[in-house]
Amino acid sequence: SIFEYKDKCSQQEIAQLMKKCELFVLPSLQEGFPKSLLEAMACGKPVITTNGLKEIVNGAGITVEPANVEQLAKAIKEILSHPSKWKKAGLQGRRLVEQNWSWTIVSKRIEKVYESLLSDE
Repeated sequence: SIFEYKDKCSQQEIAQLMKKCELFVLPSLQEGFPKSLLEAMACGKPVITTNGLKEIVNGAGITVEPANVEQLAKAIKEILSHPSKWKKAGLQGRRLVEQNWSWTIVSKRIEKVYESLLSDE
């Protein structure tokens, strides 16, 4: 089957599933900061999602207008038609996650927020 629905997965299962896929699609109408997008990028997969997440994707995939089926289909065809080009983009996504959203980086940012809150007292 091309599509497989999973209810709950461990981190290890997510990594195994991501390794099997050629691309990751998150056709969301509205998103905050989706962990699933970062997981796909961390696995080196090219991603397709909506324009609201363009700053996160940052060249590691394609963003489309929300609810635009034609753009979504075109983006999927583009990635599947040019695998070597988009494999490089997927690897760029992995580097972006490592540089911007690793636990080490994020925990330092959180620590700075707490320190600034404590220093205001």
